[in-house]
Amino acid sequence: MSGEPEIQDELARLADIVDGQGEVTWCGCGEPITEYYGEWLHVYNPALTGANDHDAEP
Repeated sequence: MSGEPEIQDELARLADIVDGQGEVTWCGCGEPITEYYGEWLHVYNPALTGANDHDAEP
């Protein structure tokens, strides 16, 4: 897959942003999410990214 290294680089960068929160992956909507005390949350403000119409899920 041609975009795989870029995806991994982006996840590594996001892991620095949410350091200590938990796993970082992608939501079904395409936005990055992180696990925080057992709950999945969008990394960026969902109201600003248009992801506020659903719960974050991998």
